[in-house]
Amino acid sequence: MDYGTLYLFDGVSLAIYAVAMSLLAIKNRNIKGMRLFAGAVLIDVGKTVLQGLRGQVPAYVSGMLANELNILSFLAMYLGFHWFVVRTPLRNKMGGLLLAGTMVLYAVLFLLHGPYTFALAIAPVLVLCGLSVWLLLKQVDKSFRTVSQVAAAVLSVHIAVVLYRAMLVLPNYGTPATSALGNNDPRLLYSMLAIMLLNGCLVMTYAWFCVTMIQGRLARFAQTDALTGVLNRRALEIAADREMARCEQGKGSVVLFAIDLDHFKRVNDVFGHRGGDLALRELVHTMKRELRLMDLVARAGGDEFVVLLPDIGMEAALKIGERLRSAVAQSRTPFQGGIIQITISVGVTQFLPTDGTWHAALDRADRALYRCKDAGRNGVVLDYERTELFPASLDTQTLNP
Repeated sequence: MDYGTLYLFDGVSLAIYAVAMSLLAIKNRNIKGMRLFAGAVLIDVGKTVLQGLRGQVPAYVSGMLANELNILSFLAMYLGFHWFVVRTPLRNKMGGLLLAGTMVLYAVLFLLHGPYTFALAIAPVLVLCGLSVWLLLKQVDKSFRTVSQVAAAVLSVHIAVVLYRAMLVLPNYGTPATSALGNNDPRLLYSMLAIMLLNGCLVMTYAWFCVTMIQGRLARFAQTDALTGVLNRRALEIAADREMARCEQGKGSVVLFAIDLDHFKRVNDVFGHRGGDLALRELVHTMKRELRLMDLVARAGGDEFVVLLPDIGMEAALKIGERLRSAVAQSRTPFQGGIIQITISVGVTQFLPTDGTWHAALDRADRALYRCKDAGRNGVVLDYERTELFPASLDTQTLNP
């Protein structure tokens, strides 16, 4: 095995990886981190090709330019990790300016045959790897935690191998012994092989990040109502069962709203189904604005919605329900030269440890909802069937405008 064989093997492998990563990036253009990873691999291919031409092209091409591309490859890698972990653009420009200055200084010293230019070539790579490890270990998204830890481990080993190579090269750098060391010392050859294998492992983590992102989106799509963006019936079942179990264990309380749009058929008749769809989306927008962040909103079907409000007292929940009803009644949605105005009816109850299933609470809320409709709609009605938890003065409370 020699360096020529290593570079050929690495170049072919990276080219295959680059094609696969580029296809993933093209198919998932909204995943910006994937584009950055694909760019990192493509740049790495160019670097490896130049390194493989050592002895056939000028040293500033196979050496200096290849090292500059290596730095850019790791920069693209860092930016990719930053997107997957932070999801916001870099605001600190000083780091970019410092990196650019280091690259320019390295190029100048290389062309002037300055001492220890090798250190300037690897220092940015080590810094970018270190920053990436620090960033990955801060990952808080549970779905990305495993791949982040694996990528951090790969980069940590990469840092160790690069430092090992530096310890072998730097003592003799710039002397005739350097060439002899590079040609004869198997430690440098095998450490280069280790770096190439680690780069391949890094590419695997890039693909892993993309697959995790796609799986997460598919999972959310499977649990999300396509029209309104809130939970669908399947996701409601899962969330409600979880909250019911928590309630049975005495770990909290849950209030349930059953919500129905008043005279929704009339909206569809007057404005068409597009107008009806817009009314549903506007209702969801209002709910998200008036409810708490922890509250769960689900579309149970048609114009029917269910809201789960964990860890809240009944009086506070009733105030939220009335505030929501009032906000919906006051909303006006322009559509095709007209104004869509809707109201809602709300049935309110609370999960009880004796319910057995959350459907018992939903049935109570539905009956309260129908009482609201019978009373003239556009109101908030608390069910009167619970006697275990609340005083009688609240059991038949009806809030109307």
